[in-house]
Amino acid sequence: MIAQNISGLWLSSDFEWKQKLQYLVFPEGVVYSKKNEAVRIGRINSLFAAIEPLKRDLEENEKEAVSKV
Repeated sequence: MIAQNISGLWLSSDFEWKQKLQYLVFPEGVVYSKKNEAVRIGRINSLFAAIEPLKRDLEENEKEAVSKV
């Protein structure tokens, strides 16, 4: 699954594939302001946006399970 190893996929990809990955994760694109030296993104693909909250919940559940032992 792409979401499991997106950083590795990014590192091993050529420019064309990096553009495709970028638009997969950030469908509205990524904008860089040279003046402000800042990156702005629109929205994150809902599939990828759901990963972080799920990961956080899993980590909290694991901590609770360890503390009960």
